[in-house]
Amino acid sequence: MIDIDIILPPVLGAFIGYSTNWLAIKMIFRPFEPKYIFGVRVPFTPGLIPKSKEEISRKIAKTIVSHLLTAEKLHTLFDSEDFKNSLHQTVNKIVDRSFEDLIESLKKSLSEEISIGFIQGMIGNLSEKIKEKIKPKITEKLSSHIESGIEDYLKEDFITVLSKLDLENLIYNTLMEVDIQTLEEIILGFSKRQLNYITNLGGFIGFIIGIFQVMLTKIF
Repeated sequence: MIDIDIILPPVLGAFIGYSTNWLAIKMIFRPFEPKYIFGVRVPFTPGLIPKSKEEISRKIAKTIVSHLLTAEKLHTLFDSEDFKNSLHQTVNKIVDRSFEDLIESLKKSLSEEISIGFIQGMIGNLSEKIKEKIKPKITEKLSSHIESGIEDYLKEDFITVLSKLDLENLIYNTLMEVDIQTLEEIILGFSKRQLNYITNLGGFIGFIIGIFQVMLTKIF
């Protein structure tokens, strides 16, 4: 026959350890709003995140602006080869489109004045040759000028522009608009495995403590 005095402490300890960890994790977010009984707010309501959402949002916004959106960080980003290649491709597309628009406009203007086909064709070929020779130089000059302008801008005016944009308040307001339930789903979604581990660990530790209690009882 199983001795209930031996089985009960480990089982009870595991239950208490598991349930308290589970409840502690739930209380990070829940309840979403304060609860009242006879006009008195129930302790620990709302949950930790909803209760401190304003303070947390403010600190996150301040951290992002202070440590991530710095002139040094953006200078490193803009100085990277990926950014330079992307900038060059963008400028190249803009210049290319501008030349095409110019050529089409020139052809249209000529068609209104000159109806001789070979002259229009000659103008078209000439425009393509000019585009082929000049476009790379314009693209290179524009890209270099933009890169230089960004670098000067980061060195001189970045802090002033940041203060005018008030990015800290923008980030803060955006975070405050995030629904608590959505935030809970996001955080618990990617950390579900770790949180389950913590919950199960609580049960395991409670079980071990229960065994020690039985051993101490038997010894003494």
